[in-house]
Amino acid sequence: MRKESLNTKILILTTSLFVVCSLIYGIFFSYQSKSALMDEFIIRGNSLLKNLALNAEVEILIENREALNSLAENLLQEKDVRSVTIIGDNEQVLVDIAKPGQLRNEYKETMSMYVAKGSDQNISDRFTLSLRERNSGQPGRDREEMIGYIEAVFSKKGIFDTIDAMRRSMFLAALVATLIGCIIALYYSRSIVKPVRRLASATTRIARGDWETKLPIGSMDEVGQLTDSFNKMSESLIEKRKELEATYRELSKQERMAEIGNFSMMIAHELKNPLGIIKGAIDIIAKEGVKAEVSRTMMGYIQDEVKRLNRLVEDFLSFARPNPAHKSFVDINHVMNKIVNLIPLPEFKEKEITLTVQLAEDIAEVNVDEHQIYQAIVNIFNNAIQAIPQEGEITVKTESRPNGILITIMDTGIGIGDEEKEKVFEPFFTKKQSGTGLGLAVVRKIIDNHKGEITITAREGGGTIFSVGLPING
Repeated sequence: MRKESLNTKILILTTSLFVVCSLIYGIFFSYQSKSALMDEFIIRGNSLLKNLALNAEVEILIENREALNSLAENLLQEKDVRSVTIIGDNEQVLVDIAKPGQLRNEYKETMSMYVAKGSDQNISDRFTLSLRERNSGQPGRDREEMIGYIEAVFSKKGIFDTIDAMRRSMFLAALVATLIGCIIALYYSRSIVKPVRRLASATTRIARGDWETKLPIGSMDEVGQLTDSFNKMSESLIEKRKELEATYRELSKQERMAEIGNFSMMIAHELKNPLGIIKGAIDIIAKEGVKAEVSRTMMGYIQDEVKRLNRLVEDFLSFARPNPAHKSFVDINHVMNKIVNLIPLPEFKEKEITLTVQLAEDIAEVNVDEHQIYQAIVNIFNNAIQAIPQEGEITVKTESRPNGILITIMDTGIGIGDEEKEKVFEPFFTKKQSGTGLGLAVVRKIIDNHKGEITITAREGGGTIFSVGLPING
């Protein structure tokens, strides 16, 4: 869509109004002027013919061609007269003279007049009379009173030239008026558009977070009132922001306290069992006469529980205080191969799980923290393994997509209900008998930190599909 400024729209509107008004005025004035000039032209032509008829009455009666010719030549001296014809009563042409040169038909105006006995009996006619009309005579007039007929051709070229000159003058005047109007419109439009642009710019700054923006009020018109309303809105937003920040701090404090409480309860619960086992094993070892084989067994229990405690602490630290990402461009297929090769094969054999790997060729490298992405994918793998009770399949795929890649991990496990798809990413949510419920929460945090996305969908036939999208520049 083409974008036009308010200045341009005002100029177009102003120019259009001037052009339309000029056209209407020009057409009306030209029509009125032409009508007035034609009326004056006809009156003058009839006056000249009538004057000729008065002077030629006697000469027509005696058929004095020389005198009539002189009278016709006198009339021909007039600028607009092109030809003069005088006809006697017996239709005999007494005089027929014309100026040299051809006259275009649209410039011709033929006027005629009957000459009657007595100067007061001359009859003028504005329009051309054909020979048939002359022979038929005039209504209400005795044909015997007519002694001759005068016809003259006048040129309207002067009228047309005058109208054309007037139109050119009006066009120039309209052009000058339009230019002046555009300059005035531009001046006033800028006085309107400038504060509007300031408002638009200030609105953009507020949208970017600069809520302290204020604008000067340059006038008390509608634009000034709009600017004043904008300033009041800015002040109101600042007050609302302060209220929201205070509310947010209070909620954050409450949520933080609740999170600390959950952490404390979870740590206490998760540490209780391994510590109890360790204490019991130590108590047995401390007894006198304990066989070496029993002591070794108890030491094994202690080592296993210490490892378990270490994993629990690492999970809590990964979620509560994640390490900053150290990004570099990484081949995800390389990361996926490393994960596949390090998957606990004994558990795959125990549950009879089949692993299918489909890695796309020539996949683009992505800017990620390799260690964090490795950790996130391993957590999804472990979730898929634990979701399969006995016999199943896990499929791993990578593929390219616009501006990034897509990693898909599908399992044929027990699946995840629709009401649980979002809860599984919440801290401490788990349906397993053991575990902290932080594995997928850590995954979500890592993917979000890489500006990626993770979704869960149901697999046709049962199971779950985890889809992880990563942008090239995360």
